Amino acid sequence: MFNVLGPLINPARPRGMVLGVAERELGSTFAHSLQEGGVQRAFVVCGAEGLDEISCAGDTHVWELNNGVVTERLVHPRDFGLHAHPLASVAGGTPGQNAETFKALLRSGSDIPERLTPVLEFVLLNAAALLVVAGIAEDLKDGVAKARESITSGKAWNALEQFRDAGLEAAKKAHAV
Repeated sequence: MFNVLGPLINPARPRGMVLGVAERELGSTFAHSLQEGGVQRAFVVCGAEGLDEISCAGDTHVWELNNGVVTERLVHPRDFGLHAHPLASVAGGTPGQNAETFKALLRSGSDIPERLTPVLEFVLLNAAALLVVAGIAEDLKDGVAKARESITSGKAWNALEQFRDAGLEAAKKAHAV
């Protein structure tokens, strides 16, 4: 239940977000709820397979909130300048395996192993949407280019390390009290 209601009652009151719903029927309702909650820019997404993310396998339904107006459209990986990949090619494994995949993706620079191409493109799809909503990218293809540069330059890995270090520091301070 919290997975459904949490984003709608977020106390941080974000101005923008990408929100996934697993059932297409919820898309419009969520987009209008975000609008009424003061969100200025959002993508509510539902992969055609019932995926609560932008799908790497094919079409994704998108309800875009922009300047108080909600519009519905379909996007496909080709709209991002990317290829479609079967969902099985991005399926996760154990937490340890997923961590290794994530590290390999973010630490490979421009030499990302070919076996990780589907995972990379899945990450790029969803990161591009976030960058568009945040106003950092002009469109989905620009978002892919910016996300790819962040990954291949090592900036994404560095940001993750900074986030981890800040969390560790906060935990130490909390335990010291």
